[in-house]
Amino acid sequence: MPRLQSRNKGFSAASPLLQIRKTVSDTIFQKGSVAPWIRAPNDHFKALFKKGVWRLFCLVESVGVKVVAIDPGSRKAGYAVFEIRKKGVLLSESGTFSVEGKELPQRLLSLHRNLKRLFQRHKPKEVAIEKTFMGKSVASGITLSSARAICLLAAAEGNARVFDYAPAQVKKAIWPNGQADKGTIQRAVQLHLDLEELPPPDEADAIALGLCHLQRTL
Repeated sequence: MPRLQSRNKGFSAASPLLQIRKTVSDTIFQKGSVAPWIRAPNDHFKALFKKGVWRLFCLVESVGVKVVAIDPGSRKAGYAVFEIRKKGVLLSESGTFSVEGKELPQRLLSLHRNLKRLFQRHKPKEVAIEKTFMGKSVASGITLSSARAICLLAAAEGNARVFDYAPAQVKKAIWPNGQADKGTIQRAVQLHLDLEELPPPDEADAIALGLCHLQRTL
């Protein structure tokens, strides 16, 4: 990958880049004292790690960058905040917004306010947002698209670069065959980050989206 090779030129034996390389097996993903994702006993996850070794070298240039992943929704919206550090990537915060309001305009306003506070608190440079899946219900798809538009607006207001991913891309990033329902995504996220508790569905979706983004950009 030319982009990664160009970033790896000119580092000495004492460089931070090689310091990261020496401790890579212990410091890829952290949440407090959680075990790294590569300890997951699945060959698929080991393969992901092998692909991610070279991507980890890019962390040196991205230290201090925060990434926010958002799973849009007009009733509930999941979010996850990742912080890139010298020794890896930290999941510093995640949760779910309970959107208030009876009518759609009020709910969208509530979502916007929540996102604005989140962005003001963390000041992310990158925002990952899931693309809208148009299923059998056109009305639901339109409502979800409206919520996604609010997420795009909030990201633009925060001067963050936006990346979007299809649901299938996110599932394939965290599960071997990409065929994952809500429960599977929750368990996969728990396994990836060695979380003590199973995260709620919307929160798990946002964390999975963030992992997908980091796999593709680091």
